[in-house]
Amino acid sequence: MIPRLPDPNEDVSKLKPNPLLLGVFLSDALQLELTTGGYDHPVGPNSEAKGTLNDPSSLSQTLARIFQQRKEQHVYKPGMETRTDLSEDERVEKTVWIRAYRDWSYHDVIKLIDVVKGVGANPIVLQLDDLPG
Repeated sequence: MIPRLPDPNEDVSKLKPNPLLLGVFLSDALQLELTTGGYDHPVGPNSEAKGTLNDPSSLSQTLARIFQQRKEQHVYKPGMETRTDLSEDERVEKTVWIRAYRDWSYHDVIKLIDVVKGVGANPIVLQLDDLPG
């Protein structure tokens, strides 16, 4: 998924942080950062190191724990609260944003996508560095 373009007429002073937002960023040194909260992309005030791309186990464990807690607490995606035709796993909020820069190697982007997909993230939103927003 690629994020929607922001509305140029939107009053950004009225935006509210989304406490359910999960974002992953890969630094130049292949360090993984998990951010929570924020607005419409994963550059939020709450960021912490979660291993490296070569050893993403800390990120995987943290995401799996967050998704399990959300399932136990019935934290659903917007509009999924009453969808009894879908399984609980399909209804739980598991969106993860990946902020990618074009100078990352294709291999690194795919590896990171595989890591978050492997713990059940869905959808995975890829934000490119030169897109607006």
